[in-house]
Amino acid sequence: MARSYRNISNNEKEIIELKKEGKSNREICEIYGLEIKQLKNFINRYNRKQDKIKAGVAIKTKGRPAKRVGKPPPAIIYIIINI
Repeated sequence: MARSYRNISNNEKEIIELKKEGKSNREICEIYGLEIKQLKNFINRYNRKQDKIKAGVAIKTKGRPAKRVGKPPPAIIYIIINI
């Protein structure tokens, strides 16, 4: 079966609302054209994130860390100071 690439994050709020209303995974998948496995993974990630928020654990941000602009790495500063 060919993969269908859908961006769940565009419909994240609507999917959560449908789950809270009691819709089944199959019904939600039919509405948005998703695979059931894709929806299950999304719901598991969402639940894990909510558990971390309730526990007060910091959530990691998406993507790579920002580059340091204009500042040399700490190792170079150490070498310059100790010469």
